[in-house]
Amino acid sequence: MRVSEGIFDWFKKKEKTIGDSPEYKGWLKLYMKNKDVAAMHKNHKEFLQFYQQSQKNEELDFGKMWSTFMNGPQDDFPRYIKFARKKMFYLPDDGIRKQLKIKFPSIMPVDIERVIKKVQELRADRS
Repeated sequence: MRVSEGIFDWFKKKEKTIGDSPEYKGWLKLYMKNKDVAAMHKNHKEFLQFYQQSQKNEELDFGKMWSTFMNGPQDDFPRYIKFARKKMFYLPDDGIRKQLKIKFPSIMPVDIERVIKKVQELRADRS
């Protein structure tokens, strides 16, 4: 029996996506040059949906999240802490997370977790 048979191959293989197919790559080149001609392809709707989803994923601003994480508090961070301190005695951490998202819709998940960590430190110092 060969070692490369069976379950081992399943772990080694990369999951195939539409973006890996040569047909999609050809359609994408055509789409970049002429959208009307690309619309005539039999799989145009499926390819277009995949392309638009991949564009949305690339728009996520990981640079801003990393910058916030590495550089410490931003201008709004003291406001987040002030808001959370008012709620920390009667809301659990999940409740504070939800309230932060409602009060500050543009808050980054990294900032929420930093606020929760600070609230937990403040609760520990209280006892």
